[in-house]
Amino acid sequence: MAERPVYSGIFDYISKFFAMEDNQPEGSVRYRTLIEAEQYDYEGIPVAGVRREFEGPEDASTWVKERARELHADLVGVTQLNQDWVFQGGQVPGTFAIVLGVRMDYQEIRVAPDLRAGVETTRAYYALGNIVQALADLLRSEGWEAWAQHPRFSAKRHHSMVLPPHAIAAGLGRLGRNGLVLTERFGSSVRWAAVTTHLPLALDEPMPEDVEPFCEGCSECRDACEAEAIPDEPTVVRGVRKYPILPMRCAHMFAKWDGCSKCISFCPFFENYPEDLRDVRPWTPTPSDGGPLP
Repeated sequence: MAERPVYSGIFDYISKFFAMEDNQPEGSVRYRTLIEAEQYDYEGIPVAGVRREFEGPEDASTWVKERARELHADLVGVTQLNQDWVFQGGQVPGTFAIVLGVRMDYQEIRVAPDLRAGVETTRAYYALGNIVQALADLLRSEGWEAWAQHPRFSAKRHHSMVLPPHAIAAGLGRLGRNGLVLTERFGSSVRWAAVTTHLPLALDEPMPEDVEPFCEGCSECRDACEAEAIPDEPTVVRGVRKYPILPMRCAHMFAKWDGCSKCISFCPFFENYPEDLRDVRPWTPTPSDGGPLP
């Protein structure tokens, strides 16, 4: 097993030094409250005693992907759960990872680093949390063990699964210069989550390169980054050639704007965002408390 990644402590740092809670828009607070109340401690339904049988891994993958799209996932791919991509000290059960992506609202992210972009990021996490819980429960109802891997870090909760490399391995994008997964349809305006399971699934093929060749000749995200958190040159980190983001440099912008997303909105691939979806609000679940969404 290769050396596992280490959590940087960025959210603890922000919470301690930048009084993040004093600069939170009402929408972000609302979504975070819903996530903490409805999703963080959810354990899922019991696994059914009778298993649904599939004709084989291909049939199972097709079924899983159809169900994921019905649950409003915009992107879905399958890869093996790689324990090398689990944070040191973490435990993630399962053999396979069903990686799910949801797009973020074009109109909200394009104004980044405005606080609206921060609210939209938190909304996407809330939607994803609902989707992975529902998909995990569906698999459990069919007799297969499954575990929802929630997407959102916080100072109080550090999830264990590193999602971007699993998304890349599942063929959903390449690693961009901004340190995010660069997709063909939405650029890096996507948030990720996963469901892990022992159900045998057919694996998707990753795209050819880890670093999009276009990024080699582009510096839009680096030039836009006020924190200077994107390095000029790539280096090899745990065997992967990448531009390792300097998270502690992001801290001030992250705290000031409840996130930042500037490197997303300035990326030329953001303009690949489908025009017919640019004014269409992404799906968001109805809160169980019956209260309004932001």
